[in-house]
Amino acid sequence: MPVFFTHLHNGHGYQIDVDGADFPTLDAVQAHVVRAGADILAEEIKEGCRRVQLTFHIEDEQHNWLMEVPMSASVEIEI
Repeated sequence: MPVFFTHLHNGHGYQIDVDGADFPTLDAVQAHVVRAGADILAEEIKEGCRRVQLTFHIEDEQHNWLMEVPMSASVEIEI
């Protein structure tokens, strides 16, 4: 099974995935980062952040860039 690396860039810096993980396809790793990103966005919003942005950078096992998955969430409060 292929190994993919899912590095994360967010408001706290760049987190490098040094181990990678096995996924059967690029679609599978993309679905994984979307779920993980949704969890991260929800936690940040729950902790009081009003705007959250993050981007996953996906690489193959030879560290070739394959895609970016940008995500964001915001809370607008109107009075």
